Amino acid sequence: MSTEALVLSTILVPLGAAALCILVPERVKWVREALALAATSLGLWFAIALFMAPDASFGVAWLPYGMSLDFRVYHFSRFLVLAAAGFS
Repeated sequence: MSTEALVLSTILVPLGAAALCILVPERVKWVREALALAATSLGLWFAIALFMAPDASFGVAWLPYGMSLDFRVYHFSRFLVLAAAGFS
């Protein structure tokens, strides 16, 4: 998996799982819990892979006049992502 995909999946997996958990009715609580557990485990795996990867970045042109949306992963931010995923 490329480092760009790791950066995006670290962000998009929790968002997608949260959206799915909202859509699941409360009567089937075990589905929500299983989905949350799977998303947390997958997020931890992505965080470990991102922690061991070299410096990663992802950028996309967002607004005109040269403005872009950039996500960059350095040593300290890797540690923070890993700690947040580990504590979750």
